[in-house]
Amino acid sequence: EAQLTILTDGSQGGASLASGQIELMVHRRLLKDDARGVGEPLNETEHASPYTGRDPNQGGAHSGRALIVRGTHYVSLEPAASAAAVWRPLMDRVYAKPLVAFAPAAGAPERSTSSALRVPLPPNLQVVTLVRTAADAYLLRLAHQFGLGEDPLLSL
Repeated sequence: EAQLTILTDGSQGGASLASGQIELMVHRRLLKDDARGVGEPLNETEHASPYTGRDPNQGGAHSGRALIVRGTHYVSLEPAASAAAVWRPLMDRVYAKPLVAFAPAAGAPERSTSSALRVPLPPNLQVVTLVRTAADAYLLRLAHQFGLGEDPLLSL
């Protein structure tokens, strides 16, 4: 038995209308009202005039090119028993990317060769928080990355 996992970099609708098929709605554009309650077409463009005053029929005019939606899909097809070992770490890389910042240096940068850990953490544990709470005390929060039964080894 296999597990299909799809991670996206933005929210979108999805459905499986028939066995063995999946449909992802990346962007929907209708030039005429579909009579499903919105009361206007779903016509997203580069520009729209603001709604002003009390008349709801004034404003909201769309102009310019059609909105272009770009995104990334990460697709994994793995044996169901070991799928979490692939998609859990991928999920962290996609949704918890490191923040890279730069500042002017006041001299040559120092290379850090030390670690607070004597041995590396197991692959199923993550450091969530390391905060100094007093001059001689720290709060270390760890998280277990896998749920019960998600992976035969990494869920332990």
